[in-house]
Amino acid sequence: MQITPLNQLRGQHLEATLGEACIFSNVNFNLENGQLLQVLGPNGAGKTSLLRLICGLLPPTQGQVLWGDAPIESQREIYHQEMTFIGHKAGMRETLSAVENLQMDCALTGGNSEAAIESALQQLGLLQAATILVRQLSAGQRRRLALCRLLLGTAVLWVLDEPFSNLDKDASTLLHGFIEQHVQQGGMVILTCHHDLDFPHLPIEYLRLE
Repeated sequence: MQITPLNQLRGQHLEATLGEACIFSNVNFNLENGQLLQVLGPNGAGKTSLLRLICGLLPPTQGQVLWGDAPIESQREIYHQEMTFIGHKAGMRETLSAVENLQMDCALTGGNSEAAIESALQQLGLLQAATILVRQLSAGQRRRLALCRLLLGTAVLWVLDEPFSNLDKDASTLLHGFIEQHVQQGGMVILTCHHDLDFPHLPIEYLRLE
């Protein structure tokens, strides 16, 4: 299903600090439907901090993030319904199984069918591990489980911090396809990645932090 192209994410004169140290300053970007934005920069440049700021998890020292025409802090509930963030940690409950985690996530975000959950687990190669507790999964399996949320959610904006880390070649190929399809259908993706992205059919914008 095509996503109606009415969304826009903007960062205006963003600055973030850690203690008295400035992580980055005067960062500006614009992302619209059907676009992918890759954040570049060396370790310590603030790439993860910028993504956390975009998600509303870290307040900017200066500047603002706008979703549409309004700051994200003035429309948190709406914004968080339309945005999915996958960071370095899987964000899963370790005392629950893989399938129980997805069931809980779906219940919190409006629900999804058991068939859809099973399909997501199968696509990510986790069907045989569905009933295993998250704390017993490998790092690669945890990352795959987190990516299941992309298939089950309806968010237009995906914010992904090093999404290809801990993934084998097959899983990386799957994620590549998920991202390409999402953007081609009118979705929006902003991500960090240590390697050059190979999306010849997508418009990619770049934001470099020094």
